Amino acid sequence: MSKTDTTTQPSCSTTLFELLTEMKNQSYIEQSNFQPKSPSNFTSECWFDDACILDMDYFVKTLSGIKAKGVRADLIGSIITHYASKWLPDLAEKGLTQFEDTSSSPESITALWMKKRFFVETLVNVLPPEKDSIPCNFLLRLLRTANMVGVDGSYRQELEKRISWQLDQACLKELVIPSFSHTCGTLLDFELVIRLVKRFVSLDNEGAKSGAALVKVAKLVDSYLAEAAVDANLSLNEFVTLAAILPNHARNTDDGLYRAIDTYLKVCFFIFELSIYVAVFHVRAVYNTHTLQSNVKPFSKDKTVRGSDTQNGQYLVAKVACGLEIDRNILIMFFFL
Repeated sequence: MSKTDTTTQPSCSTTLFELLTEMKNQSYIEQSNFQPKSPSNFTSECWFDDACILDMDYFVKTLSGIKAKGVRADLIGSIITHYASKWLPDLAEKGLTQFEDTSSSPESITALWMKKRFFVETLVNVLPPEKDSIPCNFLLRLLRTANMVGVDGSYRQELEKRISWQLDQACLKELVIPSFSHTCGTLLDFELVIRLVKRFVSLDNEGAKSGAALVKVAKLVDSYLAEAAVDANLSLNEFVTLAAILPNHARNTDDGLYRAIDTYLKVCFFIFELSIYVAVFHVRAVYNTHTLQSNVKPFSKDKTVRGSDTQNGQYLVAKVACGLEIDRNILIMFFFL
């Protein structure tokens, strides 16, 4: 990144001075005897001129000066999101900004890629430490861009940690992050969502989150499952893993989960049917072995030989179903057809 030349820095300095004066006059700086203005009002009234936006190094210095004045963390976060969305359209809530067209840029694709990576890493470094200072949906967009340009793992882990803390504030649109890994078989980054939800549930177990937040995350997870279920490459194990992370009391109703399961079964019908028949075959083999060892007549479709052995068969079905992660009621239905 090139340094801003001396012709633009006075303009930036004037802007910073006016911004700090405006914040002081309108009580944006932390005090105990005022009603603070919202971050949305703050960003609409206070903004940096283009000279600051075009230079990352000077923006960081400007931000440090604002922090030194004692500005509240949520307003610092509002400055960062406003600035970042101007510079990098991928981070804008509505997607398009006046800076988006890079088709005529003289820089190579590699140079633009490296610039994005540097920009994302710098943004992560200047995020306020307060957990709720940056909107969750902006963090998700930042994480998507970070995964796309391949930033260092430590930056992605920091973003995941922040997102997990406020996952109940996320929307489905931003959570649907494509997989940029060549080793991942699914279209969406399913493993990422599993990590986020697991970390959120651990916070709930520690008492750091309310029951209402857990219910919101449960609805979000069920909606995500329904969205991801259209991917034929999504394995049954992955689907069950994400669905089962949440505790039973997290869902007020199972309607959303049932819709996701219905979608998954329709898309992956043949794969699921095959796994069922393999499981049934395994159950019958175990059952026949058990009955032979117990001097009981082996399994047969003849109803006259089932009788008192039904209870033993159901026990074996339940045992195998647990090992294969298949619903025992489905196996019982197939087993005793």
